[in-house]
Amino acid sequence: MINKNNKYVSIVIDYLATIFGTAILCMGIHLFAAPNNIAPGGASGIGTIINFLFDTPIGLVVNLINIPLLLLSIKFLGKKFFIRTIVSTLSFSFFIDVLFKDFPVYRGDPILASVFGGLLMGLATSIIFMREGSTGGTDITNRILQQKFPRFKIGFFVLVTDGIIITIAGIVYKNIENSLYSIILIFVATRVIDFVLYGSDKGKMALIVCKNPEGLGDKIISLLNRGCTIIDAKGLYSKEKRDIVMCVVRKNQFYKLKRIVHDFDETAFMISSDADEILGQGFKSFKDKK
Repeated sequence: MINKNNKYVSIVIDYLATIFGTAILCMGIHLFAAPNNIAPGGASGIGTIINFLFDTPIGLVVNLINIPLLLLSIKFLGKKFFIRTIVSTLSFSFFIDVLFKDFPVYRGDPILASVFGGLLMGLATSIIFMREGSTGGTDITNRILQQKFPRFKIGFFVLVTDGIIITIAGIVYKNIENSLYSIILIFVATRVIDFVLYGSDKGKMALIVCKNPEGLGDKIISLLNRGCTIIDAKGLYSKEKRDIVMCVVRKNQFYKLKRIVHDFDETAFMISSDADEILGQGFKSFKDKK
């Protein structure tokens, strides 16, 4: 019952984080990007362009774009991701088309608008990604691509897909400076995303003592797609032989690892430390290091 209650609490936190992150995302677009004709990239960037041309609500455009992408997410990213993305997209429409509609906006130095818009949008996207959610739109395609090519960071795919959209924006706005400001905004946003989610190329190593080490290892492999090693050990005080699970994960996966261990065995004992450099399959290759 305790584990079940914790699971429900975790799900509630996930959805609240998704809604909160979406609200911050909308603030970045409404306060800084849209008023200064800066396309923020992604589906929201397309929505900003359509809004400029036809005065169509940005949230409405984003929802129309998300319909086929949401169907795609069911196949590649699962039902849970699909449901959380729906929550985010509906929240997006509510915040940007209704709640923030009459909020005052910043119309001034476009560089400041780019920087602060990028900070808010990068922070918002990171919060949503950390709780395994999505803002929809090209975030879905970026997630799928990141699964197919795990060596690349999410920020890389964001930069590529958004680059296409800001090129279109420059044509629509008929001003190359707007595209350049969009590049600044997206660059700041991707730096924030990579910093919050990854920190750096460093990872975390965990040593875990639990009642069923093989069962926990199987759980980590299936949910995190990370290998585990079972180490034979002996308690010096108890003289009992115990197996220790050793696992190395990226920093953005560590909070998931802690959740998995806690849900699997609340009596587990875990020691974690920073891994300054990780070389091998699933991480940086020895060839890249060379």
